[in-house]
Amino acid sequence: MKLKIQNYLKLLANLRQRWIKFFAVALTVCVATTSLVVFQPSKAVAADTVVLTYFRQELPIPMAELESFANGGNPSRVIRFITGVANLDRDDFRTILTREVPANLKILDKSLNFILGELALYEIGQAIHTQTRLGNIEALRSSLVLSASDDGKLSMLEIFRKYPARRLYIDARRLNKAYGQVSFLVDGAEKAIMFVRESVADIIC
Repeated sequence: MKLKIQNYLKLLANLRQRWIKFFAVALTVCVATTSLVVFQPSKAVAADTVVLTYFRQELPIPMAELESFANGGNPSRVIRFITGVANLDRDDFRTILTREVPANLKILDKSLNFILGELALYEIGQAIHTQTRLGNIEALRSSLVLSASDDGKLSMLEIFRKYPARRLYIDARRLNKAYGQVSFLVDGAEKAIMFVRESVADIIC
C-alpha cells in the first residue's frame, strides 16, 4: 500500500512538472506572436488640432502651434491661459511634451496586447482621447507603436502627432500622470519580458 502511494505521488509530481513546462512554453509562444494583432490605422490620418481641457474649459489649438511652443517658441494665448488656469509651470509643461522615453519596438508591441498593457492604455486614455472616446485604446496602441517605430523613442508630443484622429483632446490635469503611465509601460514591459524569459529558462532547464 505504501509503495502504491509513493508511486501515485511521483506520478502527480511528474504531471505537475509537465503542466508547468507546457504553460511556460505556451506563454512564450503567446509573447512571440501577439505582435501580429497590432492595430494599424492609416498613417494618412493624424491629429492636426489639439483641444486642451481643464474641467469644463475646452480650448482648441493647432498642432503646429503646440509643436512650436514645445520646441522653444513663445507660448500662444491659449497655452498661457490653460497653464495659468491649471496652475502649470510652462517649462514643466514643455518638458512633459518633449521628454523622450527610449522604447524597444518589439517589446512595446507585444506588451500593448496583454491585459496589463490595455489597462495602462486605459489610464493614459483618461488624459488623451477623442471627444467620443470610441476606439481610444486601439488608437493609443497604434500611436505608441508608430511613435517608437521612427527612432526607438517616445514623447507625449509625438504620441499626439501620431494619434489617428484629426481632433485630439488633452486633459491638462492628467497629462503628467499620463506621461508617468507611458514611461512605466515602456520600462515595465522590458523588465517583464526579461523576467518571463529568465523564468521560462529556469523552469524548462
